[in-house]
Amino acid sequence: MIEVCVLERCFLCGFDRRFGPNAYRARHCKSWDVVICNVCRSSHSGGIVPTTALLKSLATLGIEPKRNAKGWIDIPD
Repeated sequence: MIEVCVLERCFLCGFDRRFGPNAYRARHCKSWDVVICNVCRSSHSGGIVPTTALLKSLATLGIEPKRNAKGWIDIPD
């Protein structure tokens, strides 16, 4: 049996993550229409520091990010 996998690039870290049988290492972020890997989601659970590069990337996508009480950007579902 041949297992087929798909690679998706994480919007935040840029690494390719594998999708396929028993390997779902990222999720689609519907609000931003991007893929964010599980590593980035768990390591940024309190929010993402709003760097200039991130803000520019989100602006290119037409996204106005929501900030939490610390001023960091929350990752939407």
